[in-house]
Amino acid sequence: MKWVKQARRPSPAFVIAVVALFFALGGTGYAVSRLPKNSVTSYQVKDSSLLKRDFKAGQLPRGPQGLQGEPGVPGAKGDKGDPGDPWTTGNGLLPSGKTLRGVFAPGGYATDQGELAQESISFGGFSIANGVNPVAHFIEAGTPAPPECPGTVQNPAAHAGHLCVYEAVSLNASSPCAVFNPVNNACPASAVRGFGVQMVSDAAGEFWAQGSWAVTAP
Repeated sequence: MKWVKQARRPSPAFVIAVVALFFALGGTGYAVSRLPKNSVTSYQVKDSSLLKRDFKAGQLPRGPQGLQGEPGVPGAKGDKGDPGDPWTTGNGLLPSGKTLRGVFAPGGYATDQGELAQESISFGGFSIANGVNPVAHFIEAGTPAPPECPGTVQNPAAHAGHLCVYEAVSLNASSPCAVFNPVNNACPASAVRGFGVQMVSDAAGEFWAQGSWAVTAP
């Protein structure tokens, strides 16, 4: 005679404990996190139905950079500009009535009286028209200027066709002919492209002179 082993039925208390645990876990066989009210899970969203505005900033990855566009058509050539101010060099001639200004300062150290210091000055790449050398004037410091030189050492000026050289100050220097033509050494004179200034030492030691100048084309 064989004995059949009967399975033991769970006690009522065990069944009640299992049912209580099931509802405590949210009514499922595993624990789930509670979602906010009106939440939508991923399986409820239809593919390609969401728009960019449905996401917060930074939630979407940046796509690859697009291809560079073709170069645009070159624009039309602009109009020719106006002449420069106050003039353009053109053929290298200083226009009539225009004035150039500058400074000078020859000097050196002499071992005796009568030593010479010279400085050549150009008209900034310009030339006086018609090959006419400007009439040269040297105004020593403290002496009145001639009518052809209506300016001052601080604001040099010259009438048309004239070169006016204004001495501001000098030391141990003088010259019987301060302004000369560097081309032919004429004195007092100037050239169509510039002039020279020369000073002679009165005694041994440092000597120099400095000032300003102006030339106006005829």
